[in-house]
Amino acid sequence: MQNDTLLESYSHTIEGALCAYDVQVGNTLKDAQAIHILECLLDIYHFGDTVSNPGDPVVADGVQYVDKAIKADAPDIDIKILVKILAVLRFVAHRRAKNADTSREYMTIIHQYTGVRVGSGMRAIPNI
Repeated sequence: MQNDTLLESYSHTIEGALCAYDVQVGNTLKDAQAIHILECLLDIYHFGDTVSNPGDPVVADGVQYVDKAIKADAPDIDIKILVKILAVLRFVAHRRAKNADTSREYMTIIHQYTGVRVGSGMRAIPNI
């Protein structure tokens, strides 16, 4: 995605929204929960699920939070492209999370390199 600025901006929207939601829940979002949020979004956009009931209220709220960011920042995105981006981000998150149930490795990386979505097209990246 790094060679295509549009795809990169879409992925930053999603990861930035995950970071912002993590801040909202007190920086407690585990990698497994972030992965589950991405999987629920895949269920909605790829499989056409109208309701995604993940069972975990943190995940359910996260799905709504990230979905709202996608609709605000990329209202005209082709669904096939969105699905591919979600699938890639899910793969990367899964690969980065050594022990997804307890780790925050993926979340730490995206906080550091993507930053927190603070508005449409705007992210706050902490000092490294």
